[in-house]
Amino acid sequence: MNAREKAVVFGGEPVDGGISSGEDLVGRKLGGLGKSALILVVEDEEPIRFLVTEGLRSLGYSTLEAETASAALTLLEKNPVDLVFTDVRIPGDMDGAELAFAIQRRWPGIEIVVGSGNFDPKSARLPMGSSFISKPYRLDSLKAVITRHLSKH
Repeated sequence: MNAREKAVVFGGEPVDGGISSGEDLVGRKLGGLGKSALILVVEDEEPIRFLVTEGLRSLGYSTLEAETASAALTLLEKNPVDLVFTDVRIPGDMDGAELAFAIQRRWPGIEIVVGSGNFDPKSARLPMGSSFISKPYRLDSLKAVITRHLSKH
């Protein structure tokens, strides 16, 4: 399966990576959170990034997008981000776990959720207080972990 065919699961049903118009995601709101929190999604695979951001928008969140850690850090310097959702494997001189630690050091009030399909959080370090979610992502799982993190504020 190549990057354009990789399936991401939202609401229990597979959605083709980036090829869908996103209408399925928008039509499947999982409760009216109505949150205006700003979430930065850091993911290098455009189809997955698209589906995650569309899913989060369908839940009422505002989103920013970055493909690399350096792009994410630039956005964090200029925007009042509430939560960062990052993939572990991103290109550049810093992976998603390293990005999470950098964010925690520089912006300790930003909540962090780390995701991956090829990462064992039990055998690797993540920042204290962050959460891990496995691919394929489910919108209900994202909603639960994000709600938990944002309810701390």
